[in-house]
Amino acid sequence: MIKNILFKNVLTSMLTGLVIAGLFSAALYAFATPPTSKYSFSETLNPSCTPGSANCSVESPAVYSFGSNNFSGSGSFTTTAAISGAAITGTSFIIGANTLTTSEWAFLDGQDQAVKTTSSPTFAGLTVSNLTSGRVLLASTAGLFADDSDLSFSTDTLTATKIVGTTQLTTPLVIGGTATTSDLSLQTTSGVGATGADMHFLVGNNGATEAMTILNSGYVGIGTTAPASLFHVAGQCVTGDTKLRRRRKRKSEAKVGRGPTSLPLDADEEYIYDEVQIKDIQPGDEILTLDENTSKLVWSKVNALMDMGVKPIYKLTTASGKTIRTTGNHPYLVKTNDNKSIKNKNLKNNLPFAFIDETIRYAPLPEIGVGVITVSNNHLFFNQQLRNVFLEAVNALKKEEKNFEFKFSYITENSLPYYHKLLDILEKNSDNWDFSYVFKNKSAPQWEMYVGLIRDIFNGKKNIYTVIADYLDKPKKAKYGLSSLGLIKSIANILQIESQGSVFIQMADIMLGAVSFVRGRQEDKYKTGIADRVIKILENKKGAATDPIRPTPNISHSADDNFIISYQEAVSRGEGAWRKVAGIREGQQIAVASQDGKTSVWDEIVKIEQLPAEQVYDIEVENTHNFIANGIIAHNTYISGNVGIGEVAPGSKLSVSGGATVGASYDTTAAPSNGMIIEGNVGIGTT
Repeated sequence: MIKNILFKNVLTSMLTGLVIAGLFSAALYAFATPPTSKYSFSETLNPSCTPGSANCSVESPAVYSFGSNNFSGSGSFTTTAAISGAAITGTSFIIGANTLTTSEWAFLDGQDQAVKTTSSPTFAGLTVSNLTSGRVLLASTAGLFADDSDLSFSTDTLTATKIVGTTQLTTPLVIGGTATTSDLSLQTTSGVGATGADMHFLVGNNGATEAMTILNSGYVGIGTTAPASLFHVAGQCVTGDTKLRRRRKRKSEAKVGRGPTSLPLDADEEYIYDEVQIKDIQPGDEILTLDENTSKLVWSKVNALMDMGVKPIYKLTTASGKTIRTTGNHPYLVKTNDNKSIKNKNLKNNLPFAFIDETIRYAPLPEIGVGVITVSNNHLFFNQQLRNVFLEAVNALKKEEKNFEFKFSYITENSLPYYHKLLDILEKNSDNWDFSYVFKNKSAPQWEMYVGLIRDIFNGKKNIYTVIADYLDKPKKAKYGLSSLGLIKSIANILQIESQGSVFIQMADIMLGAVSFVRGRQEDKYKTGIADRVIKILENKKGAATDPIRPTPNISHSADDNFIISYQEAVSRGEGAWRKVAGIREGQQIAVASQDGKTSVWDEIVKIEQLPAEQVYDIEVENTHNFIANGIIAHNTYISGNVGIGEVAPGSKLSVSGGATVGASYDTTAAPSNGMIIEGNVGIGTT
């Protein structure tokens, strides 16, 4: 059944709804009053604000916001922004970020750096206050801009400049005055013109060594800190304990002897002679020098002694035992054609060998003998044959002798067959070896006799040998070692080894022992057979083309004979040149005084050592530029060498490039008796 719906009831319901809706709407519209300003970023929009209503439009978010001290956000100014007012004075502000990147800058008032920039900004018309026009801008304490009255520019000229301390210039420096008469003043700590205002010049990597000195007195020294004259060129010197051979006029009452009034060393009727340390030499003393024209030693007068300061030292040692401690730039007379002989002597390929043995150890013998067996280049097979016999003997006799080797004195009944085997091989290879020997009566010192006998043998040989000697201990007091034999032209090099290490040294011992046995008319039932056979083999070798074997007569020598100096070559004019120590090498020969002190001879340098710095001295010698120091001929370098005027490399004693005016007359002959004749006064150190 469908009920009838009363219109009255429906109308009542509608009216009721409308009233309720109106009341609710009235409550909402009470909070929807339009805003008085545009919304800003971070404010909450009223959801009831209808777009288009007054002040309801929204700006792009986060354009900018202003706090009490900060601008922030990621927007940009659309108009010119001016920042001013007392509110920012004395504070800091940053545009960009605390950590700057390209195109950002910061103003940090009161900080170490007032303005910081990144990249390479350009400032137009930047003015820094409190500076003086014309001065050079520089960074002072904490990097602040400043200037100094001592550093300024006038147009492009640097003026009023002082360079002090350790200032270094990496480009050429040109110093000039404003007029042709302007003076150049170099000021020391004492001031220009003040007493004691010496100038010292140092160059290169030369440490604290002075290259040139100008004293307040006007004396100029090159290579010396104490110039002794107006112009003093020096620098090459020796240590203070270097000995000079000196002579002085003897007093009439002085006597040679050992009493209270006797002379300290040797003397003659006119002079006394001694050796004095260079630091104690006196002007007027006469010392031994070299006459370079005759190679003779002569006496020359000392004009001055000069203290050259403390300098690095080299120590030279020669084959004859002479030593000197000297500076690296001190010249010595070096044999100029020595390079060829050194080169030839250092050729190690295809050199024949020489093996040395001696009888110095046999005290009962009245004489000393030295024997040398020389072996040709093709010795390898010969050596192998001898060594096979040696190994066979060692194996067979090992129960009797733990350290067996072939020596003439070791011949026994059991070892005798092996000695004969060795001699069989010698006979079969007679073309591959030669033997030389020499004997002399014993005299002290025996070591020097031993070295001298080796010299006697090799002086007569035409070939060049590698020499291997039986090892002997050199006495501590001996002046000469086997290395001194390197001066001999026939010896390329020499060394010592134990005889067990070379079967050829053992063969030399057998043959030398056999000769000594026969010369001494000794008897032994085992040794006699070997000795007789050795003599027969040697006699058959007499016809050999090289190193003929012949017994040397018994020559007696006195105890003071020198066995080293006698084979040194005399110095001849023109075969030597002055060379600084730094350019000298071991193996080269330098000039030294002969044993009798009358002439000069060549002596090989066997050792060069670098030593710590010492006090050194030099001397000026009248009419010459050398002196004998510790028996070695040394250059004295008070103004020496070639002098060039207008020349950087003078090729003669005096080289003048360009015009020259020389007095009123001069010698124009092609070969004048004097190198140069100058008439009139010549001034050095004076106008």
